[in-house]
Amino acid sequence: MSGLTSNKMEYKEYLEQKDFSQSSIKSYKIVANRFNKWLKNKKLITSQITYNDITAYINYLQSKSNKQRTIQLEIGALKHYLNYQKLIGNLTHLPINNIKIQGVKRQSIYNIFTPEELDYIYQNYPSEDANKKGVEMIPKQKRNKIIIGLLVYQGLNTTDLGNIKLEHLQLYKGTINIPATKRSNSRTLKLEAHQALDIQNFILEGREYLLQKFNKRTDHLIFNLGISNTITNMLYNLMKNLKQQHHEITSAKQIRASVITNWLKHHNLREVQYRAGHKFVSSTENYKIHDIETLQNDIVQFSPNI
Repeated sequence: MSGLTSNKMEYKEYLEQKDFSQSSIKSYKIVANRFNKWLKNKKLITSQITYNDITAYINYLQSKSNKQRTIQLEIGALKHYLNYQKLIGNLTHLPINNIKIQGVKRQSIYNIFTPEELDYIYQNYPSEDANKKGVEMIPKQKRNKIIIGLLVYQGLNTTDLGNIKLEHLQLYKGTINIPATKRSNSRTLKLEAHQALDIQNFILEGREYLLQKFNKRTDHLIFNLGISNTITNMLYNLMKNLKQQHHEITSAKQIRASVITNWLKHHNLREVQYRAGHKFVSSTENYKIHDIETLQNDIVQFSPNI
């Protein structure tokens, strides 16, 4: 199918480099094939498509009785394909960037915590019941509190948490450097004063204990105590524990969404984009809300930077 391959890079490879799942890649390629078939029928070529061509394609999708929500997802996927076409030199512009699908009812997917509620989650960990579990649990609790702090104050995701090394901390400055990934930009974020002290305490005491007890050698701030090098299961178990204390918590993504939404109330869009590490400002715009207590996010499946 025209446009799907290049001697420079295949579209599949482009998506894999962005760390999309195989199921997402399959869906994205279906969208690209459908768009290329439409171009062929209209006797259009990729390098010459315009804004009007994109709106004509949207009209075509509407003529097939697709719901506006479905069309929105289709255009979200198509944006990735046209970004790829620009990358390999088949496009000099992106006529799709300013396209907005009207009439889509936005879905409320999270209850948003206020800054005060987020701070309470941090300050209230560990609970009194957790403190009764004995001395052995203290280093793990210190580690968990560090994780919670990086969630509720810096809005980090699982990948960010797992990438942080000791060299990324400047505790004397009260800052932390978050490395770039395939999906996010690097940034330097401010630490809360009490948070920096807790991190320092964990590094001096709890971290060394865990390294020795579990025979680990790593320069990462947070590490798995088992065989795996990822912290996904650790974070899952921590969130499960937090849900027992705070029943309103659903996931780490909910906490990140809360942090970003709260930032948007006090900072401009570009500043929040930087803090969140979003590569595209459109990812940050997804967190803009009308109801200040509710996050309304149009699209999860096609928003990998969430």
